Parts: sequence; C-alpha cells; structure tokens
Amino acid sequence: MFTQHNQQNVASPLKASIQDLARLHQFYDPSDEMLWAFFNARVLMNQPIEVDDFVLQIVLSDEPYGQIPTTAVG
Repeated sequence: MFTQHNQQNVASPLKASIQDLARLHQFYDPSDEMLWAFFNARVLMNQPIEVDDFVLQIVLSDEPYGQIPTTAVG
C-alpha cells in the first residue's frame, strides 16, 4: 500500500524539478520547444539538469531542441 512516507520521497525530487521548470520560464522566457525539452528531461525523466547550463547549451548547440546536450546533464 502507498504510504505517507513514500509520498514524501516522491514529492521532494518532483518539487525541485517543478521549481527548476518555473525558474526556466520566469528568467528565460523559453520557446515552446525549449520548455518542452526541459520538461521532458527534468520533470518527466528526473534528470539532474542545471537551468543556466541547459539554456547556455541549447543556445550554443546545433542539436535540435528535443535532444538535451549531454553537457547540460549533471
């Protein structure tokens, strides 16, 4: 059975990833493609991505938005 303890373990990483998503949106006003690429990697897949590094790598990279540059994943 799903307990309160398990909910707390799931909520902490999810909360951090949602905060990162909000930070990306607030400070960088990303395109839809960039926002969804970040959402898929950081929120759905829970990859450890630094927001500032992500934006820098996307801007400097020739890779399509749907693929996260490996240097952006910590």
